[in-house]
Amino acid sequence: MTTTPVDASAITTLDVRDFLIDKQTSEFCSACGSDQLRLMDTWPDVMVSLRMDRLHTSAPKVKEEVLPVAVVACQKCGCFRLHAVAAIVEWKRSRPR
Repeated sequence: MTTTPVDASAITTLDVRDFLIDKQTSEFCSACGSDQLRLMDTWPDVMVSLRMDRLHTSAPKVKEEVLPVAVVACQKCGCFRLHAVAAIVEWKRSRPR
């Protein structure tokens, strides 16, 4: 298993919020329609393990990566969505200062 190197130390909660606004993400839960979404305090310590199996059984290895994510959760139904911290870092880096 490999970890995608991302320096999330310069990213703040406000950066995540501004990223989500700039990218025009929905302010409503995709499951229940509630507007009670919240950025979870656990970011960027939450990691998602991505496993990429090859279609052929003769493939020698399975590639697995760990990706740091920001989690936005619905406070009404518990549905959550993930945003790659690497995308937020790149977005912040590319913004005019």
